[in-house]
Amino acid sequence: MKKNILKATASVLCAAAITACAPVPSNQIDAADQKVRTAIPADSIIQLTEPDKTLDVTLMQALGDRKSQREFSDSLISLEELSSLLWAANGINREDGKRTAPSAVNSQDIDIYVCTADGAYLYDASQSRLVRITTENLCPAICGQKKLDAPLFLVMVADLSRYPEGLASQREVVEKLACMDAGYVSGNICLYCAAAHLATVPRASMNKDALARALNLKDTQIPVLNNPVGYAKDQADYSHAIDAYLTQEIGSQYAKGKYCVPFYTIIGLDESNADDIKVWGDFWVFNYNHVGDTLKCVSGGSHPGLMHIRKTGSRFAVASFDPVEDGSDNVPSAKRIFGDKYDTFQTVNSDDARREKLRAKVLAQYVRKHDIQATMYQDYGWPAKKLE
Repeated sequence: MKKNILKATASVLCAAAITACAPVPSNQIDAADQKVRTAIPADSIIQLTEPDKTLDVTLMQALGDRKSQREFSDSLISLEELSSLLWAANGINREDGKRTAPSAVNSQDIDIYVCTADGAYLYDASQSRLVRITTENLCPAICGQKKLDAPLFLVMVADLSRYPEGLASQREVVEKLACMDAGYVSGNICLYCAAAHLATVPRASMNKDALARALNLKDTQIPVLNNPVGYAKDQADYSHAIDAYLTQEIGSQYAKGKYCVPFYTIIGLDESNADDIKVWGDFWVFNYNHVGDTLKCVSGGSHPGLMHIRKTGSRFAVASFDPVEDGSDNVPSAKRIFGDKYDTFQTVNSDDARREKLRAKVLAQYVRKHDIQATMYQDYGWPAKKLE
């Protein structure tokens, strides 16, 4: 299937990859570069990005996908992903300063510490930033006897002094309330990870005394829970396989451009058969030329369908692709391929406004990352638009 898109409504879904496919030495992107992602810096203060509130996943789908995962790949999550994760966990979602997670008597008693090999940071939701507390690697203290290779851990610390004076004096009561509040935050983390295809597991075990000393906690501050977060083991390899297939097998069918930009939204994933890993997705591929200050779309289109992935040697590769057909067979083939995921696919695929907004956002990230002197993008026959 090949759908040429030459209208403004032909847009891109943000989900996975940006790869250069034409032989342009100064801008050639390595095949392993799967996303427009900003590395988390090891600064004393890290300014977070705006949370991405456009995930095309329903609450019921996130609940259906939630699971505890304890094996992680070597891939690091990006600053953008961490920013969205922290906001979902316990960020401010109202003008009055209230949070995404509830707390007893609105005490807002739970602080989140982000712990990596580079140190530990306190999440400052009011300023949308991370403040470094220590450069010590606290991950071993969090793991304890159970080794976990997650790139980062979110540690939920309850501050009992934030409860009203009359209640704060009842230590046993407020400790129970704090455990409940930490559970709400951990639940948000689990749901976001399910929606964003990240791996996590809620844990109560950790060396609380060592953490309290290293984080310089007060007597009223208690580490309650922790969530390791990262990509599931081998998950990043799926993205690599999908990116390579979209660029080499589908993008190459179109009129050539300087940049081949595939994007996709994953609709469903079935890993029950290691020899036939099924990935349902709304896949898009576009080719651009760089003219003046504008990225001009020269070709591209939509390729929703089901990819069959299997491991070859140490890497994953797309073995076959079942595309949704064009013309009169479009709806029947989509229903056959997506099955019980068809309604979700329809919702994602038909939201032109969201796709166009995401397209501008991702292209803006792309030109910044690769130092391309472009401020606009344009579809054939339509006015140029500003990159966000």
